[in-house]
Amino acid sequence: DFEISAGTVAAAEGEGGPAMAAGGKPDFSHVLGSGSGWQSYMERHSTQLEETLWKHMNTWGTCLVCGDAYPANLKSHIWGKNHCKKLQELLSWREPTSPEDLERLTQYWPLVPGGQHSGYKFNHVTGVQGLCDFPGAATVPANGGAPAAAAPAEPVPVAPNVYDGGGYG
Repeated sequence: DFEISAGTVAAAEGEGGPAMAAGGKPDFSHVLGSGSGWQSYMERHSTQLEETLWKHMNTWGTCLVCGDAYPANLKSHIWGKNHCKKLQELLSWREPTSPEDLERLTQYWPLVPGGQHSGYKFNHVTGVQGLCDFPGAATVPANGGAPAAAAPAEPVPVAPNVYDGGGYG
């Protein structure tokens, strides 16, 4: 079995990920613990996400975890009990064990068409987020394969974890 190490999380997610438990393993207890632990951990991350998206977009699309349109109060949706329960179900009530587990629960939004750092990403497990190269010129498949080019005037191919352009209501 592949185990996620501190280096794997840092390489896959950048700064701001989960704290390290004994032995240098990332601490994912906020995901499988009590609802109050989840809320405490994710409140700061979801607030940052909402504030960032609010500056750049007027709709937030569909939640990757729940499959529902984000409500007007995105942050309380993410740290809410129902979102946590859905996330636990998607993880089969286990801690993530590979970079693929983390990537499949990372959601992307386009901020600025084209160019470097044209998107924003948010990992629903770790809360790690930041600017990224959004697949406006290329899409990175969910399986981690090579990017596929997209014609600039054509719609961007949408992987399961990419913002779908829907509104919240």
